[in-house]
Amino acid sequence: GTYNQLMARAGGYFYALNAKQEQRAPSGAQNAMAPRGAGTGIGRVPSVGRVPSASSSVERIKSVEEEKEEKKAEAEAEKKVMSRIWKLHSGDSLHFLIGSIGALMVGVAHPANGIVFTKSMFSFYLSDPDKVEEEGFLWGGCLIGIAIIQVVGDTLRGWGFGVPGAKVTKKIRELYFGALIHQEIGWHDLPENASGTLCAGLATEVNLVQALTGETMGRNVLTICTVIGAFGISFWFGSWSITLVAVATIPLMVSGMAIELAMVAGKNTEGGSMGAAAGRIVGEVVTSIRTISSFTLEVLYVKKFFESIDAHLKASFRKAIANGIFPGYSQFALFGAFALLFWYGGKQLAEGKADFEEMFIPIFCMFMLGAGLGQATNNATDAGKATVAARRVFSVIDRENTIDSAGQTGDKPRSVQGKIS
Repeated sequence: GTYNQLMARAGGYFYALNAKQEQRAPSGAQNAMAPRGAGTGIGRVPSVGRVPSASSSVERIKSVEEEKEEKKAEAEAEKKVMSRIWKLHSGDSLHFLIGSIGALMVGVAHPANGIVFTKSMFSFYLSDPDKVEEEGFLWGGCLIGIAIIQVVGDTLRGWGFGVPGAKVTKKIRELYFGALIHQEIGWHDLPENASGTLCAGLATEVNLVQALTGETMGRNVLTICTVIGAFGISFWFGSWSITLVAVATIPLMVSGMAIELAMVAGKNTEGGSMGAAAGRIVGEVVTSIRTISSFTLEVLYVKKFFESIDAHLKASFRKAIANGIFPGYSQFALFGAFALLFWYGGKQLAEGKADFEEMFIPIFCMFMLGAGLGQATNNATDAGKATVAARRVFSVIDRENTIDSAGQTGDKPRSVQGKIS
C-alpha cells in the first residue's frame, strides 16, 4: 500500500519500524524525515514509548526447576541416541567378543613386561657365564613372545571394535545422505544448512558417532584388563606395600604421560600459522573475489584479516606458554613418581622387608600401566563432541520433510495424457 495506508495500521511492522527510527533520530532529523506530500495530513510521527516485538514480549527468566528439566531432557535425549546407535550394532556380538579377547591379551602383556625387565636385570649380576647366557635367551625369548602377543592382541582388538564402528558409520552415513537429498529447497537455503556445513557433517560428524559405542567399549575393556593385570602381578610377585605406594602415583604418571604424548603428536598446534578464522577469510576472498571487487569490499576484508591475525597471535602466545609448562609438568610427574617409589623401596630394602625383585616388579609394572593408560587416553575421541555430533546427525535424519518428493500422500491427477499440442 501507500505510505498513508501503511502508517494507518498502528500495530503493523511498517508503523513500528518508522516509530523506532523516530526514536533513534534527533529532532532535526525527525522533522527532515517527515513526509512533505500535499494533502496527506501526516507530519511528524508521534513518539512511541515502546515498539512491540515478539521477542521482547516472550522473554522471561528461567527458573531453577526449568533448568533442571532441560538438563533432564538432554540426558534422556542422550540415552535415546546411545540406545539407537547400539541397535545399529545388531549382529556384531562376535566382533566385540574377539575384540575383548584382544584387549585382554594387550592388557596383560603391558605389566608382564615389568616382570621380564626385572628378571633380565639380575641376570647381568650372575658370575657363571653359561648361566648368564641361559638367562639371556630365556628372558629375550619372553620379550619376543610378549611382543607377538601384543601384535596379535592389537590386531584382534582393532578388528573386533573397528569393524562394527565402520559398519555403523556406513549405515548412519547412508541415512544422513538420504535425509539431506530429500529435504526441501527452503531448508537448504538456511544459513546453518550451507553446503560446506552439510558436507562437513557427512564427512566428520558421522564418523564421530561410532566413537560412542565400539571405540569407547574397546578402550574401557583395555583399561580394565591392564589395571587388573598390573595390580595382580604387582601384588603377587612384588611387595604389597611398595605396590600400594605405586598405585597412589598412578594419576600423576598417567597425567604426565598423556600430556607428553599429546605434545609429541602435535595436537596442541591446531589452526596453522595464521589461524582458522583468517583461513576462512582468505577462502572467502579467493572464491568471491569478483563480488568483493564489484562492491569495493577490499578494505573491509583486509581489516577483518588483520584482526583475525592479531587474535590468533594473542591465542598463540598463551598456547606457547602452555606448551612450555606442560612438558615440564610431564617430566616432573614421571620423575617425581619414580623418585618416591625408589625412596620408599630403598627404605623397605634397608629394613629387610623386601628384596630387589619385590621392589622393582611393582615399579616397572606401574610404569607400563601408566604408559598404556596414558596412550589410551590420548588416542580417545572427545565424547562430548561425539555426543553433540550424534544428536545433530539424528536430528537431520528424523526431520520430517515439508515437501516430500517420495511421499505417496497429497492430491493426484485422475488421468494423465502425454500429448504435446
